[in-house]
Amino acid sequence: MVPIPKVASWEALNLFLLEASRNDEQRLIGDRTQTVVQGCIWSENTWGALAEEGFDLAAVHFRM
Repeated sequence: MVPIPKVASWEALNLFLLEASRNDEQRLIGDRTQTVVQGCIWSENTWGALAEEGFDLAAVHFRM
C-alpha cells in the first residue's frame, strides 16, 4: 500500500531512496523524544553492531 516511485532509471531510484532515507533519519516516532537516527545510534551503542557474517533464519525439518 505504498505509492510506487516514478523514476527514469535505477540510478534515479537509488538517489530517491537515499534522499528519503536521510529525511527519515530526523523523524520522531510516536511520543519519543529522540529521532530515528538517534535511536539507531543508541541501539548500536547498547547492543553492538550488526553481525558481519550471515546466518540461516530458517529451520529445516524432514518428516520421518
